[in-house]
Amino acid sequence: MHKLLESIEKNLLKYGTAAIIMAVPLFPKFPLIRLPGTYVSIRLEDFLIALVALFWLFSFWHQRVKFFKDNLNRIILGYLTIGFLSLFSAIFLTQTVEPHIALFHTIRRVEYLMVFFIMVASIKSRKDVRFFAQVFLLTAFLVFLYGLGQKFFMFPVISTMNVEFAKGMALRLSPGARVSSTFAGHYDLGAYLVLLLSFLMAYIVATKKKMRRVPLLFFFGFLFWLLLASASRISFAAYLGSMTITLFLLKKKSWIIPVLVLSLVTSVFASELTERYANTLRVSLLKIGEIKIELPWIQKSAQISFLPEPTPTPTPAPAVVPVKGPKKIIKVMPQPTPTPTPGKRYFYYGGVGSEPPPEDRSTAIRLKVEWPRAIRAFLKNPLLGTGYSSITLATDNDYLRALGEIGLLGFLAFVMIFIGIGLKAKEIIFSKTPIEGEKAILIGIVGGTIGFLANALFIDVFEASKAAITFWLLMGLVIGISKISFSKEKNQ
Repeated sequence: MHKLLESIEKNLLKYGTAAIIMAVPLFPKFPLIRLPGTYVSIRLEDFLIALVALFWLFSFWHQRVKFFKDNLNRIILGYLTIGFLSLFSAIFLTQTVEPHIALFHTIRRVEYLMVFFIMVASIKSRKDVRFFAQVFLLTAFLVFLYGLGQKFFMFPVISTMNVEFAKGMALRLSPGARVSSTFAGHYDLGAYLVLLLSFLMAYIVATKKKMRRVPLLFFFGFLFWLLLASASRISFAAYLGSMTITLFLLKKKSWIIPVLVLSLVTSVFASELTERYANTLRVSLLKIGEIKIELPWIQKSAQISFLPEPTPTPTPAPAVVPVKGPKKIIKVMPQPTPTPTPGKRYFYYGGVGSEPPPEDRSTAIRLKVEWPRAIRAFLKNPLLGTGYSSITLATDNDYLRALGEIGLLGFLAFVMIFIGIGLKAKEIIFSKTPIEGEKAILIGIVGGTIGFLANALFIDVFEASKAAITFWLLMGLVIGISKISFSKEKNQ
């Protein structure tokens, strides 16, 4: 009877985890319960995660002592505790948040990390690792199929890029628009694909039979096409970096140059992506061209001021307004025009031949609005920040976001999680065992993680639920593999 209950518990957790792996990326972001004051909603997959978490808590109760002895688990719990301390501080001390919205976003972080614990607990053997690897790849293939349908067969887009879209509106891609597939936006899709492409490359290397590699290589090409169709500049650059690291760690150095060259050559045919890169380069060159270096021994130029170009001010004719009784004349007084001051040189903004320099909108928003806002939040309360949701939904830099929302303590705890996972992975990567099976899969996840962390410099990937939950599931797979490897060595 006891063995039967253990088997039921194991299978519920295993297949519940597989359901999360598939449902989170594939199910569109239809809102189920809307919260006032934010367009982030509670969705159906949140209930799925909560249900599987209940199964996990049942198994956790029997191993709670062992759980709390694990240093990585304690670091994660410390990170979550700091998040709640920051919430308390934001509500009662700095008063920088709406309590119900801040609580909701704090619980979201608990949910994202809960799937990490669930995945670790679900892995009992090497067979489980292979099973979950196949589920991840099957899910990615379905994401590709939906992206193909969006591009060529008018499959609907469910986006959360603004308040109206977040209501669950079914949209269609206009010609030349960036593909987002089942994700809320093309940036989220790009971050997800950076993880899965490295994962798939490792799976290809781990496949011993060469004939089985052929369909996997075609599959890799499909996912790469989808990455190009997302036209995410940051994700494409992150892909190049993660693929280089993945192949290096897999000891496939001879593959690096061909894969990178083929990727770059193929990307030329992605017009939307190349146009975005060309625009970035064009703006950068213009900015560089504006830089002037003044040597100290050369006489300084005259003071430069920027004023609207003085134009002749027409004097309007008196306007005659018909009224009852005697007619009245209403004169419209002209606006004064700034008068140039003698001794200064003037560059006129918007004049003939002096159009305003182009600007990369995404970069400008980050540098002028989002990043300074996060820094101000950090300076307001350096230790605990100003609470989750205090700096709006977009910062486009997850590290600055962490500093602003949960302060230095939360940021350091966040970094310590990755150090802890990295140390576990390092033991396997640099072990003397051959690179195959679970070790190759782990290397693929590590390579994709580096690309994901690079993405976090410019995108809020740890707040994008589909990408973030997939990421923490993969981190759980890393720890699960390390558990299997450790127990295997111990038994030898």
